[in-house]
Amino acid sequence: MKKTFAYLSASLLAVVLIASCHKDDDNNHGCSLDLTSTASADGIVVYSVTVATGAGTASSVTYKGTSGDVTVKNPPLPFHVSIDKKKNDAIYIVADVTADNGGQVLVGYAFTANGGAGDIDQSSRTCPQ
Repeated sequence: MKKTFAYLSASLLAVVLIASCHKDDDNNHGCSLDLTSTASADGIVVYSVTVATGAGTASSVTYKGTSGDVTVKNPPLPFHVSIDKKKNDAIYIVADVTADNGGQVLVGYAFTANGGAGDIDQSSRTCPQ
């Protein structure tokens, strides 16, 4: 009986040691991405944070609104917001994001001038880069 108990104890210890040494290679990447520009005319900017591939999250998104900085904590993705801009207004977005398990998160903006002048300014960055 003592031999059986010792054998079971040793087996249990081996299982615990193997399980505790499991490598966690979930391949997550955290990034802080920022984009900045200036409105070339009166128009509309669309700020966005989306999952390009796989899975991802955003812990914080800060953008230039009509009356100052706006910060959104833990927004669901995809995140999109449209803001009216005047000529020479600042355009910027800063996002703290995590791309999970090899995925990619895309942060960007697209500015379109009023009046159909064809003036479009857009930029984006991905995490991981």
